Amino acid sequence: LEAYGMYCPTVILTSDKTPILRALKANVFIDDKPSTILECAEIAEKECWENFYLFVKSAPYNRDWFWENYPLVKRAESVEAALRELGLWRE
Repeated sequence: LEAYGMYCPTVILTSDKTPILRALKANVFIDDKPSTILECAEIAEKECWENFYLFVKSAPYNRDWFWENYPLVKRAESVEAALRELGLWRE
């Protein structure tokens, strides 16, 4: 993550991500697992999370999912692409 320009990043490994996102009041989340993205999207929309950006990192196993049904979810080919879209990428 430091290679992506993040200063002192924190990585939390857990199977249940939404409670962590909620507790941290995170505003950006990138994942490649469809079920995780769907759960986060549904909870974020239900709870009206403000300024929350949700990206599915493209992978062969999630390319056939129809993310158009979830307006909160954006597809990104890489972490860099997601950060560039948000204006957070540093060269």
